[in-house]
Amino acid sequence: MTNLTGSLTSVEVWLPSGPNIKPQISDQISFGYFTNILKNKVKFSTEVYYKYMKNLVDYRDHASLFLNPQIESELRFGKGRAYGLEISLRKETGKLTGMMGYSLSKTEKQILDVNSNRVYPANYDRPHEFSVFLSYNISRHWRLSTNWTYATGNPTTAPSGFVLIEGKYVPIYNERNNSRFPDYHRLDISATVGSDPAKNKRFQHQLTMGIYNLYGRKNPISINFNKIEDSNGNLNISNDQLDMREIFPTQTYLFNVVPTLTYNFKF
Repeated sequence: MTNLTGSLTSVEVWLPSGPNIKPQISDQISFGYFTNILKNKVKFSTEVYYKYMKNLVDYRDHASLFLNPQIESELRFGKGRAYGLEISLRKETGKLTGMMGYSLSKTEKQILDVNSNRVYPANYDRPHEFSVFLSYNISRHWRLSTNWTYATGNPTTAPSGFVLIEGKYVPIYNERNNSRFPDYHRLDISATVGSDPAKNKRFQHQLTMGIYNLYGRKNPISINFNKIEDSNGNLNISNDQLDMREIFPTQTYLFNVVPTLTYNFKF
């Protein structure tokens, strides 16, 4: 379950099945093709799948979650499905190794008394996902690696408007998961120096220096609709609840460019 009361507390909580929560059930069928290409240097695979799910759980519309001792009363149940195509290439020999993968998929739910009983995208629905990883062995002791990841932004529920109630603007929500976060992507690089793994020595050590999110992509974890533009062009939270100026969405993100240093010692 995902907490919907606030962006910074939207963590998943795993609940066991019980008298009020049935265990989730799924049936899946898939077809795949696997082969070696380019003189057996590259492994190629492709797969299509369809998955049907029952007893899925979600919160009802306008659920009351804060300090609610009977949280199960806010749950609703239904069904869902996921289907898609996955393609991958993998090279595991030679100085240059790596893999590339792409998936085209759709995941949706239909929950009783949620979204007017209409189908809507699941929180983890990402139609497009692509990743590429490359590793180059400069020598027996040095290795360079890079990884680039891209994915369609996760679904989110955005307000369709605001209404004034008792002197405060209250958001109006018409559909569940009616919008999406910006697309997610980042580039990581690293350099590793250490013992020669081919010699199979008793003691092995490795030092890895890397940069996470090299070009500083600001991938948001939440979007807020509570700021207005002042006369200087800055976005601030208004102290006047009756302020009629346009409300701008703002994003919260965790990481920018992050240098990393890792040392491993094996014996």
